[in-house]
Amino acid sequence: MDISGRKPKSRTFFSASDRRRWNGRLEPRQSLSGAFPGAGASIWARRAEQSTALAREFEAEPFSVAAVSDLATAVTEADIITSATMAREPVLRGAWIKPGTHVDLIGAYKSDMREADDALISSGSLYVDSRETTIDHIGELTIPIASGVIAADAVMGDLYDLVHGRTSGRRSASPPRGPA
Repeated sequence: MDISGRKPKSRTFFSASDRRRWNGRLEPRQSLSGAFPGAGASIWARRAEQSTALAREFEAEPFSVAAVSDLATAVTEADIITSATMAREPVLRGAWIKPGTHVDLIGAYKSDMREADDALISSGSLYVDSRETTIDHIGELTIPIASGVIAADAVMGDLYDLVHGRTSGRRSASPPRGPA
């Protein structure tokens, strides 16, 4: 079951740029097998050979992984989206994401990088790993804040707030505002 108490569908989603981006971080294999047992994954990359190569690395795993070429369809079907790209322009569109989908953006770490468009950022319940290293630093937040799409206080909390009980995360299948 996911944090909302429902079991993710058989298709979750990873957007992959370069396989080396996972080095030193939680591997997608560990994430799928540990946190979401029984859930499969769709992998998309701008270059089809990248997603195909990454999907092949999972052939021996007890869950299904498929390379996909149609990003919009893959995310429309996903319950959980993890995006790890080095995109300078948004690759995920809010119009594609169904309500209640958990979206995890881990690739945009510089002020000129974005993985999600304004529609997605403004419709979700926003949580970050650390307010100090994100709100004034990453394009995912600085760009929509500068353009007035969201305010800095749209970030509902960070990992420290969640761990220490200063804010609560999702408590139901329906997030407070659009995708979470």
